[in-house]
Amino acid sequence: MKSNEKKILIIIIICLVLCVILAIACKFFINQSKKKEAEENENVQGVGIEQAKQVKDTELYYMVDSCIKSYLTMLKNKDNSVIISYLNEEYINKNKINENNVLEIIKQYNNYDSYRTKDVYEKYELETRFATYCAKGKIDGSYIFFIVGVDPNNETFDIYPVDEETYNKTITENEGSNESKEKSIAKKTYNFYRNTKLSDEELCRFYYIDYIKLMLIDSEEAYNMLNEEYRNNKFGSIDNFKKYIQSFKNYYESIYKVETADSANFNAYADYYNFINDNSIYQMKNFAVNDYAEYKQCICGNITGSNTIFNIYYPGSYEVYLDSYTCDLPQFLEKYNKSSNENKVAMNLEKIKGALNTKDYRYIYNKLDDTFKKNKFDSVDKLKEYLKNNFFEYNSFDYQEVKQNGNLYAAKISVANTTGQSESSITLNAIMRIDDGTNFVMSFSIE
Repeated sequence: MKSNEKKILIIIIICLVLCVILAIACKFFINQSKKKEAEENENVQGVGIEQAKQVKDTELYYMVDSCIKSYLTMLKNKDNSVIISYLNEEYINKNKINENNVLEIIKQYNNYDSYRTKDVYEKYELETRFATYCAKGKIDGSYIFFIVGVDPNNETFDIYPVDEETYNKTITENEGSNESKEKSIAKKTYNFYRNTKLSDEELCRFYYIDYIKLMLIDSEEAYNMLNEEYRNNKFGSIDNFKKYIQSFKNYYESIYKVETADSANFNAYADYYNFINDNSIYQMKNFAVNDYAEYKQCICGNITGSNTIFNIYYPGSYEVYLDSYTCDLPQFLEKYNKSSNENKVAMNLEKIKGALNTKDYRYIYNKLDDTFKKNKFDSVDKLKEYLKNNFFEYNSFDYQEVKQNGNLYAAKISVANTTGQSESSITLNAIMRIDDGTNFVMSFSIE
């Protein structure tokens, strides 16, 4: 009997425990449901707009950038009717703008081609599904700000010029309304945008052109966008960077002209074709896109064998390497550390080729064996003179063989003119010692 009483008592205790657990679970789910309902009510009755988020999608950035540049082009051309078509209706009414006075009210600029969008933030209205974009750009050395409205249903946009205070307030504050209303941007004659799907090649070319333009119009901004370690190792100061741009100004101007050439600007398509063909050396010929956790990387190269590398955190905010030999990028280190010594020799010689093609004679000089330098080239200038007289303007390397001799490696390389302007070639014999890390020293001779 006592055994049965114990069993009954145990059953009662288990039931009580289960009831307590069930009560706690019910209370939890009720609280979660109330919390969710409160959040939904807050979205409808209180904050109806998400806080602005910086745009990470290059295609979205490209679309907003294109809308602003179209507007600025019309300002440049003083095309009043098109300017009116682009402007936001509230802005027009607030400032009492019409086709006759628009150019008197809208701020004018000196160098419209210098405009570059730096940051774009998206402001998304939860109720109406309407997006506006807050854009910060630079023109004539000063920042300017816009609110760009986009209507995906009509595929239309409008422009609202604002000051810096309004721009900052718009991207930092949430403003909601109890009133739910449809928003749209009316179709006018010109205010249409087009969503553009960028291929990897177009993505790389976009950044390639963007930065080269920046080098030519705003060297200080371009300098600040260089990777910090890279700019310190390569240039050391803004003055040295400016000297570099001046030395290669024709080269970078030629790249920009070729990459932005439009057949519509030539008298005949044949003229455009001949221009591109005559300057094909400056076109981007190879590219690669790599996705990493914190950034997207674009690598752009042309026939000269030089690479420009972009680590893109946000479309208008990225860091740049003008070559792939001054600093060792993570992917280079990973490959280098897994390579045989023979392959390491070839990878190091690729750095020498990059420096040779970009006329970075000091880099090559610093990689030469001390005894070899003392006997052959006692200054950078003497090395520069020798290399300029004995190599091509732009060189390609074809590795014939790499042999080990004790702790040294002998490499035989056929060097040709990358541009194809000459069928002749020279033979480069390099002797290299591989040191710790990615360090190396070498000597060379040519046949």
